[in-house]
Amino acid sequence: MSAQDLETIRALSLDPEAEIVRLETHGDDPWIYFATADLMREACVNCHNSHPQTPKNDWRVGDVRGVVEVSVPLKLVIARTEASFSQIWSLVGLAAGMDDYISKPIRPAELLRVLERWLETGGHEPTEDGEAES
Repeated sequence: MSAQDLETIRALSLDPEAEIVRLETHGDDPWIYFATADLMREACVNCHNSHPQTPKNDWRVGDVRGVVEVSVPLKLVIARTEASFSQIWSLVGLAAGMDDYISKPIRPAELLRVLERWLETGGHEPTEDGEAES
């Protein structure tokens, strides 16, 4: 067990409601590490304390029985966040009255296409017949 693992267990034992988040490196890639305490629930306490082969029979509800850990490559987190923000901002903008948007990274051809469309219509949305509303 690494020194970081022991520190995580110690920290969560002292504060079972805490969440541990840190940046780690695996090879050359940064990863996000998340850990939280795995707490004993009532059904677990009853079973563990009454089992004939249990090495510990004084469990209480809320005792830390372990740690739940998740490690994820940072590039995966960034990619999913960018996709989510793109969807969220498009909905927020449309709800606020924005008529159009361009997602990052901005591609010059897409920017030109959107600008030409809006310049052709004088800043008004085209109607079904292709003419700009006044």
